[in-house]
Parts: sequence; structure tokens; C-alpha cells
Amino acid sequence: MTAYYDPSKIGVQESLAEMTAIELLQSLVRNGFDCVKETYSLVDALSQRKLEVIKAKYQHVLMFKGKTEESRSAILQYLVRTTPTLTHKDSFRNIAYNIERVSQLMSGLANRLAIMANNNVEVPQELTEKLKDFSKRFLEEYDAMRQGIMMLNINPKVTVEYAKNAIKIEDELDERYRLFTFTLYEKYSSNIMLVLFLKEIIDIVEDSADLVKEAAEELMYLAMHKIS
Repeated sequence: MTAYYDPSKIGVQESLAEMTAIELLQSLVRNGFDCVKETYSLVDALSQRKLEVIKAKYQHVLMFKGKTEESRSAILQYLVRTTPTLTHKDSFRNIAYNIERVSQLMSGLANRLAIMANNNVEVPQELTEKLKDFSKRFLEEYDAMRQGIMMLNINPKVTVEYAKNAIKIEDELDERYRLFTFTLYEKYSSNIMLVLFLKEIIDIVEDSADLVKEAAEELMYLAMHKIS
């Protein structure tokens, strides 16, 4: 007996699949945001020379990274199960991978800060303030992406604006990165250990910002699809 093809049912199935995928993505980005916020709190502690806070909070970052990885696994498993139903599964997958990768990078950044704290590496106030400002701007970029994801199933037009803002912030971070690197090499090249640690840290932030920008571009595509 030939199965009856009902286009309306296909549309309903895709809508339900997309709704579930968005909810899983929202759970993922909440965990990822917690990881980024906690890492920023370590940078803030460095600027205040609160080394014991860095040592204590490092484990918190690892915990949030673990939760992010669990959330990423959940959404990927769902995407595999709904492959024929969800049209834009690749965009969901790409965003999920980028969010997870950022959390992994944040754990690496936190690890560098913990090593610096354990070894009492002295960081001049000028550099801690630059690092704090740089990291805070990245946090704002991530938050713009997060808010865009949270609005995706409510008002995709607003999601587009949040995504555009995240992309705009990343462009600004590119310029800040170049200036920060120049200052680091120009004024502190004689302090090899300091330069190595801080260059690695700002590279991690810059790489994370690139990943968030890529995720924001995918998010904008999803939102524009929902608007059309």
C-alpha cells in the first residue's frame, strides 16, 4: 500500500524539529556563556592581583566546559536522529561546534592564568587593564550571539540585529588585538616569560572571537530563513 504524502505533515515535523533544535542550542549557549563569564572573572582577578581567586575558580571554568561539551553532545545526537526532517541542520551543527570550541579555548586561557598565579608571574597594571578590557569586549560579543540565539524562536528579526552586533564587535577586537600585541612587544620584549604568557592568552581570546563571529554569521542565516 502506497503511503499517502501529506506536505502539511512534513512542514509540521520540520517546525517541531527546528523548535527542539533551537531549545537545545539555547541550553548549549547558556552553558557556554557561563564558561566565558567565569573565565573573565579570572582575568578580572588578575587585574586586582587576587591570585588565590584565580587558583580557586580555575576548576569552575573546567566544570562549565564539561557542561558545554555535554550540551553539544545532546544537540548533535538530536540532529543525527532528525537528519531528514531538519533542513538547516548544518547551521545548527556549526554553531554548536563553535560554542563548544570556545569553551575549550576558555579552559586553556584559564589554565594559563592558573599557571601564572601559581608561579607569581608579575604582570604590569597597564597590561592587566588592557587584557581586562579586551576580554570584556569579547564577553560582550559572545553575549550578543547568546541573546540572538535566545530570540531565534521568538523574534528572528531581533536575532539578526544581535548577530550583526556580534560581527561588528569582532571587527573591533581585531584592531584591539593588533594594538595590544604591538604594546606587548614594544614595551615588554625583555620579559620573555611575560610576553609568552600574555601573547598566548590574547591569541586565545582572538581565536575565540573569530569562532563567535562565524557562529553569528550562521545564526543570521538561520534567522533570515525564518523571516523569509
